[in-house]
Amino acid sequence: MASLNQEAESNLFEAIVAILFSFSYTDGVIGQSEDNFAKLAGLRSKIKELVDKNGLSELATYFMERVELLKNIINTGLNTDSIENSIMEEIEGGQLSIEEIVIESLNDASSEIASEILNTFIFMMIAGSSRAIIEDALEDLIVGTQSKLGIISSSLNTKADIMFSSVVRSYASRIYDVLGYDNFRYEGGLIPDSRPFCVERNGNKYTKNEISAWADLPDWRGRMPGTNTQTIFYYLGGYRCRHWLVPIKKEND
Repeated sequence: MASLNQEAESNLFEAIVAILFSFSYTDGVIGQSEDNFAKLAGLRSKIKELVDKNGLSELATYFMERVELLKNIINTGLNTDSIENSIMEEIEGGQLSIEEIVIESLNDASSEIASEILNTFIFMMIAGSSRAIIEDALEDLIVGTQSKLGIISSSLNTKADIMFSSVVRSYASRIYDVLGYDNFRYEGGLIPDSRPFCVERNGNKYTKNEISAWADLPDWRGRMPGTNTQTIFYYLGGYRCRHWLVPIKKEND
């Protein structure tokens, strides 16, 4: 996904640079003329259209492909063929509603990106910057630098990861309930920056009641807003948490 984002950012920057040429300049400095300010009126929608056109709209398709892959793995691993068709249809119906909301949210990201680009441009214009300086500032924002992600990557990486984990975990949680699993192992391994919350739980077994009770703990680093006794099962450690609840029927399995 990173390479797709970078390509989209590069294409978006080139398109924005083309727009810069439509503004008037005096000795290379953008003019604060009535004509220039009038052009700002329709610029936000134009930028949003460019964001969508240059790859962002493909994110929803890529996202759903990943979701379907994990759902198939869950179905195979938990043998969902044993679940009655009517119950499975109910689960799938609820899942589709969740996925539609998520896709809508991802698509709305283009509005947020367009606003950030436009605000940067307006600031540079009011400051009386040269076209070269404006172009450099927009390149840093849109494409990024060696130490900073581009605007699409920084805006979407965390959002997509959080939503992906939540969507897949919500599906798995429904399956667990139907199959009667009430004990789980907290799995996913550890990385150098794993949060204390996840370090403490990684590899350990917990009952559903114990997991629900985590929502009542004092705030921990990375905890997501809206974490409660129900959402804890798919929010787990919080932002970009890599862990999963692996179902076991009995504590000694």
